[in-house]
Amino acid sequence: MCKLFVLEDNPIDQYILKSNLDKYEAFEEITYYSNGKPLINYLDANRDNPVRLPDMMFVDLEMPEVNGWHVLEKLNALSNSSCKEIIVYVISTSIALNDILRANAYSFVKEFISKPVTNKNYRAISAEADLICEEN
Repeated sequence: MCKLFVLEDNPIDQYILKSNLDKYEAFEEITYYSNGKPLINYLDANRDNPVRLPDMMFVDLEMPEVNGWHVLEKLNALSNSSCKEIIVYVISTSIALNDILRANAYSFVKEFISKPVTNKNYRAISAEADLICEEN
């Protein structure tokens, strides 16, 4: 069972994600963040504690204050010093090729998914989570 962090500022999108993720047993713990700042602070404070870090993250890119791009930059900076590899799915309303290429340039980004997230996406992510967390 995996630990998932979700960075999504829109309450409706958070509700939709939660409703769909609740259908899958792959995630034992899901934590939602509406702003990137507390998420970055948490990751930084727990970089040496693999039990506290998530196995996977959903990251929305565009939001006020500290956005998903900042989180991806922080994850990139932490990737060499962190004790755990975190798999990231970028989930965004963007369909811009520049955003897709920029996000996929990070080695830890598994996939760029343009909203809405489909049942096929949820099934594939859940199956991936089962495989990853089975190994850990």
